[in-house]
Amino acid sequence: MTLVKKVISICFIVLGMVSFAGNVALYFSSTLRLYIPGMDNANQFFGLLCALTSAIGGVQALRNRISAIPVLLASCLFYFLGAAYSALNQYGIQAFSMLMNAFYYSLGGRIIGAGIIATQLIRTRAAHYSEKPSHDRPYPNEKIALACLLLLIGLVEAIYTHLQLRGYPIPAWLQFGAAIVFLFLIFFWFHNDTKTHAYKRSTWLVGGILCMSVVTIPYYLVRSRGKGEKVMALIRLCGFFMLMLMSSLIGDSGARFLG
Repeated sequence: MTLVKKVISICFIVLGMVSFAGNVALYFSSTLRLYIPGMDNANQFFGLLCALTSAIGGVQALRNRISAIPVLLASCLFYFLGAAYSALNQYGIQAFSMLMNAFYYSLGGRIIGAGIIATQLIRTRAAHYSEKPSHDRPYPNEKIALACLLLLIGLVEAIYTHLQLRGYPIPAWLQFGAAIVFLFLIFFWFHNDTKTHAYKRSTWLVGGILCMSVVTIPYYLVRSRGKGEKVMALIRLCGFFMLMLMSSLIGDSGARFLG
């Protein structure tokens, strides 16, 4: 059954990545929209949320994290909303009978897969719960900072798009405030990460993190990680950049969807 869980987890990851690539292509290409006339803001908004939760839930499931259960269930919900909302707008109440033959089979497969993963994770957690140290924090401060950073990017993008759709200028105080919070979260992550890896911070490195994060953070990751961890740290950094792009697209699509 563990092999089945791994296969289903990989399927969720692949579904998330493919869905994200498709939504990004539709977002930037007006030509593709001509071939998919039913694609609207609702499809893009919920599709991006579904892609995000599918990929993250699959990764968490492979790492035997119990947090994968609500994330994967959320991906099923967003998948349902993405198809049902668009179909209801187009066909009204008849959409339910149309979706029964195609959409719900796919949704049922997602729910069954999430259920299998949930069963295995609950069993694993129950078996090893007593072995977990009491001081182990499931959500370290640096991970909380990164999660807040993603939420900030999505929220700011949604606000900017909302103002632009209505022809309002973006206030200078809003741009300045968002930049300050953005820098604070980056420094908060950097401060806690250096404590976790026992890395001595220098004045020049702190200044570089705040002024040139794109260049300084890869340098810091290479210097602070041990042998065999440097490449994986850079891969995770690239993955986080993809999450930032996804968060920005979700914020923009959400603002357009809500009007």
